[in-house]
Amino acid sequence: DVITFNIAPGGFQSIQPFVQLPELTDPAGVTIDGFTQPGGASAGANPPLTATLLIEINGSMCISGPPLFTCHGLVIRSPNNIIRGLIINNFKQDGILVRPTPTRTFNNMIYCNFIGTDPTGTLIQWNGQDMTQLWAGVYIGALNAGTAYNNTVSSNLVSGNYAEGVGIMSCPPAVDVYSNQVIHNYIGTDKTGIVPMGDIHDGVYIGEGAHHN
Repeated sequence: DVITFNIAPGGFQSIQPFVQLPELTDPAGVTIDGFTQPGGASAGANPPLTATLLIEINGSMCISGPPLFTCHGLVIRSPNNIIRGLIINNFKQDGILVRPTPTRTFNNMIYCNFIGTDPTGTLIQWNGQDMTQLWAGVYIGALNAGTAYNNTVSSNLVSGNYAEGVGIMSCPPAVDVYSNQVIHNYIGTDKTGIVPMGDIHDGVYIGEGAHHN
């Protein structure tokens, strides 16, 4: 399945969900492709520096169920998903959560997104705003039983989030998180890679039994 965008009249568009978006659970995978929005969306030759992104998923209005009544941006619970070309900001919990599952969560690609910034990549609009736990821009792991491996976070801008930019965590023996890669991202800067826009605690955190990342 491929989710494409063609929101008139083209150019930048902001989507503000009122409830948690459906989790990605199809084992065949889903591609959510923000680069399809007309008006010049592109990764360019050297993302995230050269990226122009036009689809924003803004969580400022999102309310879920108890106990926290707040939302993650996107939740991945299956293999073979691709998330690319999106601006993901203002969510109360994680921007993108890759959740381990008993059926294995693997081979997911998070590519060339702005996570925790505005569309220009120069202003902080952070995820993790309820601050009841240490959320992340991209979080691989959770406390439920399962496995998550071979997931890739590549060429993204991940800045200003509470608490980590990218968190990779395992809680053995029920959860096993390993062999995930964080490659060629700008973490804790603006889009240029020059101006500091730090995530509140860590740029990248790997711990609690996560291994071979």
